[in-house]
Amino acid sequence: MKEVNLFLEKFDKQIKLKGFGVPGQEALTNAKVLVIGAGALGIPVITYLAAAGVGNLGVVEPGMVSLSDLPLQPLFKSNEVGKAKLASVVQHVRDLNPDTTLQLYDYALDAENALQRISRYEVVVDATNNLKSALLMNDACVIAGVPLVFGLVYQYTGMYCVLNFKKSATLRCMKSDAKLRKYLNEDESDGVLGILPGIIGCHLAGEVVKIISNLGDVLANKLLSYDFLKNQQQELKATLNPENLKIETLQEPYFSTEIPQVNKKIQSITPHQLFLKLNYQESLQLIDIREDEEWNIFHLENAIHIPASEFLNNLDKIHQDIAVILISHKGEISKELTDLLLTKHGFGNIYNLAGGIDAWAREIDQSMATYKG
Repeated sequence: MKEVNLFLEKFDKQIKLKGFGVPGQEALTNAKVLVIGAGALGIPVITYLAAAGVGNLGVVEPGMVSLSDLPLQPLFKSNEVGKAKLASVVQHVRDLNPDTTLQLYDYALDAENALQRISRYEVVVDATNNLKSALLMNDACVIAGVPLVFGLVYQYTGMYCVLNFKKSATLRCMKSDAKLRKYLNEDESDGVLGILPGIIGCHLAGEVVKIISNLGDVLANKLLSYDFLKNQQQELKATLNPENLKIETLQEPYFSTEIPQVNKKIQSITPHQLFLKLNYQESLQLIDIREDEEWNIFHLENAIHIPASEFLNNLDKIHQDIAVILISHKGEISKELTDLLLTKHGFGNIYNLAGGIDAWAREIDQSMATYKG
């Protein structure tokens, strides 16, 4: 009874709304929403969905905070430049609504993994401000039968819409429409006003709430464009081409070959990414490969010690069913060993701690004693 009273008190303002009430709030509590991108557009989406009471939030964000992010992404602080964005997102959501369950994905979605991730959720938000990414998400959502809430910002203008909602128009429909295509611009090289993503991001969150709670008119088969300088909105109709609902596989090369390809031979994890995984109690095996005297100075809790000089004679101690993290002093020896295990010994789920224990001591736990060597 106490928990029920706290629930009613916390969301009192929303529950009082005509047409929303307790059923609408319970729908948010039970909802599963995936937000792709925790940047300028994604931060307001995550903020307002967590505050509104969405019970399950997935967040995809592989990026680090950069100095140029700060004017557009006010969640991040200047002392967080160079750190994983997800680290700040975790604390932010916990402060807003500790009852929201977070699922974090610190890697980009691609044609190989997008469908598997998206199919777990009932609504997806593309907040990447990237048309190539949005097209991939569009196709995956069509296959999975999941609505996609989508927005872009460019200079002083923004746009947003809802795609594939009850078989409504998709992004491919809009790209093939000459009247709508000109609004699909996301070239940030021409700049964007910092306040604009906040405005559009709030609208994206609003569309998610409407979909989940069956409230009002969802912006499907439409595109809404907003001009900040003129303070004008324009709503344009979009027409469904049924052929665009017949996508069955993700085979198109969504991203240009000009984008640098990741070297899959060396799999690395940053100290901040490891911190997040440990914080969420993911199943990991931490193996410290430093020598005895280095291990005795300090080491991570729950790590096991297999010196590099003895490592290849102890491969039977390495788990095959969970992620394995190799830790050396500065990440160089563990990097070489990771490469060896991946290419010569058939291990797949094994990672090098980038920068080693030295980077962990500098970036995560400054109480640790550092040493030269």
